[in-house]
Amino acid sequence: MEKNRSIFGDGGGVLLRGAGVKTATDTLFKANSAGGDGGAIFHVAGNLTTIGVDLLSNTASFDGGGLATISAGTLSVNDSLVQGNRAIHGSGGGLHLAGAGAKTIFDSDIFKNKAGFEGGGVFLELGALTLDTTLVKGNAAFFRGGGTRNDTGVAIVLVNGAAVTGNTALIDPNTSGL
Repeated sequence: MEKNRSIFGDGGGVLLRGAGVKTATDTLFKANSAGGDGGAIFHVAGNLTTIGVDLLSNTASFDGGGLATISAGTLSVNDSLVQGNRAIHGSGGGLHLAGAGAKTIFDSDIFKNKAGFEGGGVFLELGALTLDTTLVKGNAAFFRGGGTRNDTGVAIVLVNGAAVTGNTALIDPNTSGL
């Protein structure tokens, strides 16, 4: 899915609504844009699993340059590359995770994404996030959380060699990593 636009709405590449399980496999989302949230993917309800889904150079005017979710269901991102995405005026340059469900990112790379506010690579608003065998590197945020940023009371857990390194936060450089 390349060069799709949602001028005033969410989900430049695809908008996922409705309960149930959604699975995307071996798909490239490149250069999509949304006037709202989710430059490539905006996930509203149900569970979402991605396997081999690459999010490259997508843009959201607000949150989630690559992907934004507000679903209370689970999110599982596997064997994926999230690179060069932008949340122009918002958070989560690569991924904006706002739903209350459990989230896991496994064997993936989150590189060189940018957020106009917080969480250059990943912004976690609700729920818990496990980064498993995942590298978050070279991301940038204007305010806080160059690599990752989580709201108060939510946790980001790194396991099996996952790393958050080499990220930048302009206003609060002490939060450049986690």
